[in-house]
Amino acid sequence: TISAALQTNDTTFKAFFRGRDGRVWLFKEHAREQVTARPNELYRAYGEWGAAQLARALGLTTAVPIELVTWQGTTGSLQEFFPEATPLTEDALLRLSEEELRTILTEQILDWLISNHDSRAAHFIKTKDGRLLAVDKGQLFKFFLFPGLQDELSLTYHPNRDADHPPVYNIIYQNYVYGHLSDSDRLGPDFLERLERDILQAVEQAERLTEEQYEQLIGPYFTQRFSLRAHLATEYLEKAKQRRHTLREEMTTWLFTVRMLRRLEEA
Repeated sequence: TISAALQTNDTTFKAFFRGRDGRVWLFKEHAREQVTARPNELYRAYGEWGAAQLARALGLTTAVPIELVTWQGTTGSLQEFFPEATPLTEDALLRLSEEELRTILTEQILDWLISNHDSRAAHFIKTKDGRLLAVDKGQLFKFFLFPGLQDELSLTYHPNRDADHPPVYNIIYQNYVYGHLSDSDRLGPDFLERLERDILQAVEQAERLTEEQYEQLIGPYFTQRFSLRAHLATEYLEKAKQRRHTLREEMTTWLFTVRMLRRLEEA
C-alpha cells in the first residue's frame, strides 16, 4: 500500500512514505545489510514493536500500531506518522481535561511494565481529531538493565538525566499532590477513584495474558539485545516477567501513596 518515499534522512536512518489512502508512515532503520560501521540495533525495533503490541493488549487508547518490516535490505519498524499532530508541552499538561489526564496517567501501566522512564510531555501527541497518542518507547528497559539500580514509582524518580524533561507522570502527580490542579471544575473530588478504576482495568488486561503470550511480546527484545549472551537474555526476561506478577500491588500502593501525600498537603 506504500506508493513512494517522501523523505529519507541518512543521518537518523528514517524514511517517510505516503500510502495510497493518503496516510503517512514512518520507517525507522535498525539493521542494514552489509553495513558494519554502525552497530546492529535491531533490538530497538523489537522493543518498540513489543511495547506497541502490549499497549494494545492492555486496551490503551494511546497505542500506535507498529510492525516489523524489511525494506531495501533494511530491517526496522514501521508506524503511522501524524504530520499535523501537536506534541504536548509541560505547560499544556496542566490545562488538559480530567479524561485526558486519566488517559495519560493510565499509560504509566505500560511504561512501568517495560521500565520506560522517557515519557516526557513531547512523547504524547494530540492528533488533528483530538486523540492523545503515546510515541517513542525506544528507551524501554534502559535502566532496568543496570546492575545494582532499581527503578521506582515516585513523584521525583527521573533517571534519564541526559534529558531535560522529566516523565509526565512526575509533573501531573506533583501538581495534583500540591494542589495546582483545580478540583472545582476539571477534576472532581473523586478524581483518584476514577483514575484507579481506569488503571486497574489495564492491570486486569495485563493479568489476563498468559505467560506464553507475555513472553511473545517482550521476549524478542531481550533475545535480540543479548544475542551473544543468551544467559543474560533469560535472566532479564524472567525479571521483566516478574514485574507483571506484582503490577496490581505496586500500582495500588502507588496510588495510595499519592492519596496520602495529597491529604498531608491539605492538612
